[in-house]
Amino acid sequence: MDINDRDVLYHHKKLDHTIRQHISKSFNHGRSPSVPMIIGYVHRRQLDNIKTYPKEIQRHLGMNRSSTSEILNRMKKEGLIHFVSSDKDARLKEIVLTDRAMAIENEMMLKFQHLSEELLVGISDDEIDTYIRITKKMYQNLKEGNQDD
Repeated sequence: MDINDRDVLYHHKKLDHTIRQHISKSFNHGRSPSVPMIIGYVHRRQLDNIKTYPKEIQRHLGMNRSSTSEILNRMKKEGLIHFVSSDKDARLKEIVLTDRAMAIENEMMLKFQHLSEELLVGISDDEIDTYIRITKKMYQNLKEGNQDD
């Protein structure tokens, strides 16, 4: 038996890396990898009727202010977003997705569905349920362990 056969972190990292490669190839379109993540984030918030401002993007992606501003301005130039001034504070600019961005979001959702299907070929519903149950437990273990820090 190989030393890595029972190394959970090794297998998780390997799977995570492979999924990220697939996503990067499928969704980049010559843009920053942050662009599809921003579109998806803003879209989910719009579905919940939550306004999104650059500060939320900055926090969500862990980016600095200038990088966030640069990417958002590029997205505006590409016709993916526009900004709407807040009624309460003109300095706040809400990020709103355009129809072009929504088309990209719909394409991404289809590709994610295909990737999920490809990922689960040959895996039974019981195995999927077990995987989800185990990963939730691992997450909870780490979350509870961090409370002591």
